[in-house]
Amino acid sequence: MSFRTDQDRQFYLSLLRLVSTLAETTECAILYPRLDISSKRITPHPDASFDFQTLLAQFSVAPDALAREPGITLFPISPERCELIVIRHHSGQALTVHIQSALKDLIHLLRSPSAHRKRPFANRAASYEALSEHIEQISYQSRKNHFGTILLALDQLHHINHNHGWDIADKVLNTLISRIQDLLPKDSFFGGFGGGQFIIITPTGTSAIGTQHLINAVQHLTTDPIVLDGHSISFTLSMGWSIFPEDGNTSDTLLLSTTAALTQAQMTGGGHNTRATTELTQRYHASKTLEQDLSYAITTNALFLRWMPIIDLKTHKIIGREALLRWNRPHFGEVSPLLFIQNAEKNGLIEQLDRWALREACSVGSQWNTTHRVCVNISPTWIINERLSHTVSTVLEETGLAPQRLQIEISERSALAPEHILFRELARVRALGVRIALDNFGSGSASLERLRTYPIDQLKLDRIFVERLHEDDRADDVMRCILRLGQMLNLSICAKGVETEQQFSFLDSHGCLEAQGFLFGPPAILT
Repeated sequence: MSFRTDQDRQFYLSLLRLVSTLAETTECAILYPRLDISSKRITPHPDASFDFQTLLAQFSVAPDALAREPGITLFPISPERCELIVIRHHSGQALTVHIQSALKDLIHLLRSPSAHRKRPFANRAASYEALSEHIEQISYQSRKNHFGTILLALDQLHHINHNHGWDIADKVLNTLISRIQDLLPKDSFFGGFGGGQFIIITPTGTSAIGTQHLINAVQHLTTDPIVLDGHSISFTLSMGWSIFPEDGNTSDTLLLSTTAALTQAQMTGGGHNTRATTELTQRYHASKTLEQDLSYAITTNALFLRWMPIIDLKTHKIIGREALLRWNRPHFGEVSPLLFIQNAEKNGLIEQLDRWALREACSVGSQWNTTHRVCVNISPTWIINERLSHTVSTVLEETGLAPQRLQIEISERSALAPEHILFRELARVRALGVRIALDNFGSGSASLERLRTYPIDQLKLDRIFVERLHEDDRADDVMRCILRLGQMLNLSICAKGVETEQQFSFLDSHGCLEAQGFLFGPPAILT
């Protein structure tokens, strides 16, 4: 296996300067293997003539034939690595005995144990270059070949770092590297790809079936734990793989498809492999650029609101509307709120997103000729950072919306703040005269104790409680208990996801005050 790094290049260039001095010519170069070693990579002296470099390129596939060219002399540096020094003497004649003797002495020194060069493990940049060179070499071949690209990641790396420390984690990675190197076929490339990831480039001609066999062999390595310093560490590997040129015909497109496959393997539990597909690649590419597009959408007001009506079950009239944030992404259409909100939470954009939604909802609501309630969903991030009350106060002042018309909704599905911070910040918001609702009640981890102690005005029941009404007796009993609990605690109950007259009738007859769902109309843009 041959790994090319900046250190290698510097060594070759330094060696060429010595050779140039000894041979009294700049017409010299070093040839060494490409990944498939069916041809040689050429590193010429910086001052070598274009004519000489052209000659070398012509003989890169069969360098031995160079020896028959006038004035050309070949010196093997390292037979086991197939590295050659090529010299063309300016006179067109063979090198003198004196020069040849001096060069042989130099090569003898290079081969001596004291001058042994340990090739470092390839980093991300060197691995990318290796892939580019592999593709470049195939492009010169009359018969277009294929090969496999595999990205693999140690699933437990973060856990090992946290529980055993970086020293053990590094040893685990080094052991893993050694295990994989021992089973790779000849002429494979194996290097690092950053973040605990590695890349394998299979030999030219490896089919999808051959690549899958290699993946299975690598996966089998996980059956034996790694034992280090008295620790027995079990591990699994996630792998994504692709085939050139079916899944990508350039370095970038091939890596994109392979990374998409690896990401999918990791998202579905890890410990297995996924083959790249067009759908996976497109989805990953869309997700990869989502953060940038979303940030741009926030700053350019490219977001918009749809409004879900909230109905008083006694009067059958609209008493409020819930503002639902939406985004029509250029070239992709309307994006699922679940997708872009999760992305915003992950990438630190959620507060910007919430601030835009809150301000826009209050601004629109302040222009209605009714006193309908304005309901806005807010991320718990605001509470954790204790910025919710200040932001709400500022927006109300800017938009002129009456505080009692605003209802802030916090989803039970999200991780809430520590108890003391949660109580303190909600109390501040409640003191402004703003209503507070616990959204998606029953689907998360909120405790009943919070219903007793926290300043909550309303419970918005998750749709899972509604969808089985009149179909499941136990679902009916659970709903009755929740409605009774709300009445006892003096909490308003709003049922979400009402879609049938039977559901509506059940809720009305058991004391549910409010409801929303497609039975009353879909979310709509208000003009």
